[in-house]
Amino acid sequence: MARQDLQCYTEKMVNQMNKEKTENDKYGLGSKFGIIEVYYTANELEPLGVASFPELDNIPFNKISIREVV
Repeated sequence: MARQDLQCYTEKMVNQMNKEKTENDKYGLGSKFGIIEVYYTANELEPLGVASFPELDNIPFNKISIREVV
């Protein structure tokens, strides 16, 4: 059962990461406010672990410029 749960979680994470992946194989960071217009390579990101973040299931597509974040 634990293996199935881990596999399901992994598939969800891959799907979520692929939604925010650009054509240059970089990733955008999203929040409940939108997607930040700064992109990172996979080796610049650290995994969050197996915690659940349901608030990230519906990230709006609007872009947040770095000036709005600071």
